Amino acid sequence: MKKVSIFIVAVLLIVVVVSSGYCSGPAEKLSRGISNILTFPCEIPYQISETNKQNGLTTAIGYGTLKGIFMAGVRVLMGVYEVITFPIPAPGNFEPIMTDPEFFFNSK
Repeated sequence: MKKVSIFIVAVLLIVVVVSSGYCSGPAEKLSRGISNILTFPCEIPYQISETNKQNGLTTAIGYGTLKGIFMAGVRVLMGVYEVITFPIPAPGNFEPIMTDPEFFFNSK
């Protein structure tokens, strides 16, 4: 009986993971939330680098760091929100709130 229950759990887990790549639904919302929670620290060096490219090193040290901290906070809060509310189809049919980008490692 124990082997059967382990098999059922494994199959359900595979279905949830695979389905998130093919449809917009609760599984995708949950995976997006977990991804944002895990990758939020990457926003700080990314924003510093982008500010450095656009405005130079002096601006990157101050403004880039502050922007990175702010965006990291936004990303982690959106991640927590999506993990908590993943079974609820809000906003609009499980669409992401943060769209630029939806996941950190998507091209920006």
